[in-house]
Amino acid sequence: MAGLGPAVDGPSVMGGQGSWRALFSAGTSSRNTSLRRFETHQVDGIAEIPVNIVEKGVSMWSEYVVGFFVEKRLPFPMVKAALARQWKVKGSYSISTDRELFYFKFNQDEDRK
Repeated sequence: MAGLGPAVDGPSVMGGQGSWRALFSAGTSSRNTSLRRFETHQVDGIAEIPVNIVEKGVSMWSEYVVGFFVEKRLPFPMVKAALARQWKVKGSYSISTDRELFYFKFNQDEDRK
């Protein structure tokens, strides 16, 4: 989930285009980030992802709905307004975005359905 800005009690938008180097440069990161190298195991030329990494990803993304718009990317304020009008959200939520995807984090299971 590197590259997503925090979205607390409302929306946040990724600002500008950055590089991996800039993300991890000293003094420029807003959170404690680091990259770790690990060896991969391949079967028939396809990397196998260790179960513990899959489980960690499932846990980390379990409260999110990820979406995008076909053909044309809609402006963030328009998406936020449509969400507020059309979805009857019972709990709190946050929205983050990157270049193409919108990440909706809902705090109640019912709102993710």
